[in-house]
Amino acid sequence: MGGKLTNDVVYRRLGPNVLDELKKRNPKTPKGTRRHKYFQWLTDDIGHPALRRHLTEVIALMRAAVRWEDFMRLLNRSLPVWQSMPLFDQPIKDGGDMKESMGPDQAPEETHS
Repeated sequence: MGGKLTNDVVYRRLGPNVLDELKKRNPKTPKGTRRHKYFQWLTDDIGHPALRRHLTEVIALMRAAVRWEDFMRLLNRSLPVWQSMPLFDQPIKDGGDMKESMGPDQAPEETHS
């Protein structure tokens, strides 16, 4: 329970695909545990400062909330879970032109030199 809660409140909201990447870099052992804590995989220059800022914001929301439901409402509004966003709505056809797989209103404008 504690790990799932930490993943939801912290790592899923820290940045896009952060939790997925941490899981890849720190896979479960045959016993079902992980060799390292997730924060140990964050970089000193970007990851740790981002985690520090995020935890500061989470703690402020906890202090402002009276009940768990209030905290989760504030958390979801202030620090929503990052969603994966595909670069394109449709896959590019094999061997096809990017313009062909886009709708007419999405095609890039042609430039003339």
